[in-house]
Amino acid sequence: RYTLLVGADPQPRASTAGYDNNAYHSLDCCEDLYRDMREKAATITDRNVYGLMLGDIVHENMSLYDNYVEGLKTLGFPMFNIIGNHDNDPKATNDTEGRRVFEEKLGPTYYSFNIGKLHFVVLDNLIMKLNSSKELKDYDNGLTDEVWQWLQNDLSYIDRSTTLMVAAHSPMFKKIDNSNR
Repeated sequence: RYTLLVGADPQPRASTAGYDNNAYHSLDCCEDLYRDMREKAATITDRNVYGLMLGDIVHENMSLYDNYVEGLKTLGFPMFNIIGNHDNDPKATNDTEGRRVFEEKLGPTYYSFNIGKLHFVVLDNLIMKLNSSKELKDYDNGLTDEVWQWLQNDLSYIDRSTTLMVAAHSPMFKKIDNSNR
């Protein structure tokens, strides 16, 4: 038995950032997030606690990774991180360069781990590309050949009866049409 605390899209802005259409105007939202997660984890005393952050951790400001890493140190439980589209360096020129800071600060963008009888697969399912302003902000959903090969290899070591948990920032499946069905 364990508890998995899941978070997504905190998208903090530096305190000096201007206002935008989102409510996240400073790092205060992350301080609140860390406090809430610490407090919740402290109430769980009969099992291990783990965290899973589903991306958009720094909202295109690579200097905020250090704040995030420092905040993780206060939680008291391990946090598994997934890269989001806003975690890529918008000044980079390609997908590989875009994820460099995430990898330096938090580790690989695709990996797997086991908790109990579950096998977790974390996927970078964003293929970043330059927008019309030559910023690395656009993306396609999907897996690069590199990630696909790694996934096939990883799953070759897992018994077919093992329950898989797949985690990624972007939806893994999308309706092709625009209907509401």
